[in-house]
Amino acid sequence: FNSLRLGARSTYMEVGAKVFNSAAALPLYLTMQLAGGSIINSIVIANTGKKVGLNTTTPNYNFHVHENLTTTSVSIQLTNGSSGSTSSDGFQVQMGAESSPTANLINRENTAMDIWTNTARRFRISSTGLVGIGTNTVNPAAMLEVINTSTSTPTFKATGANDFTVSYNGNVSIASTSAEKLTVAGRIRSTNSDIVVEDNTRGLILKDTQGTPHYWRIAISTLGILTTTDLGTSLPAE
Repeated sequence: FNSLRLGARSTYMEVGAKVFNSAAALPLYLTMQLAGGSIINSIVIANTGKKVGLNTTTPNYNFHVHENLTTTSVSIQLTNGSSGSTSSDGFQVQMGAESSPTANLINRENTAMDIWTNTARRFRISSTGLVGIGTNTVNPAAMLEVINTSTSTPTFKATGANDFTVSYNGNVSIASTSAEKLTVAGRIRSTNSDIVVEDNTRGLILKDTQGTPHYWRIAISTLGILTTTDLGTSLPAE
């Protein structure tokens, strides 16, 4: 191979390109020999696929970072003039040092983390841990805030035997597609608690399905008097 060696006999850095033959080309490498005699192929540029390896001679992807020690995490760090450049600054993509290593995205700064798609912010974690989903979630106001301006896309939906859906305008439906404020296709039961309808002019509306369906409003006055009002065959507007 052809190379350039810098340093003393026992400690040196060598840059070289291994000679290739007609069968296969060998990679370009940067090698360091430590004072203890260990030789490390620190950086390797593979001969095919435009792949760069750091601490590996066989990079699998365009950029491959490897750590041989099982007790040391492996990280890629990004810093700039504002963040500083110590190990406690900037942003890191890290694989932990555990026996079953976790994948970590670490923002060392007192700033938010954003995820963008199609040139728009879609997801944000604030510096205090508040989470926002939606294009306008610059400053989430709760542990989880979802902002939805689409009239055709639900804000939240859990799909299963009985779907639970929250529409963009706050309507809630359980096992139903109704657009009321709260619609439940099934029994509502309160155990050891009250169900409260609190309105001075309205009450509880029941539907009578005997014969011609009618809607009835049931209300109780402050004197405890129960009144019923026949609302006809159509549910009145809110």
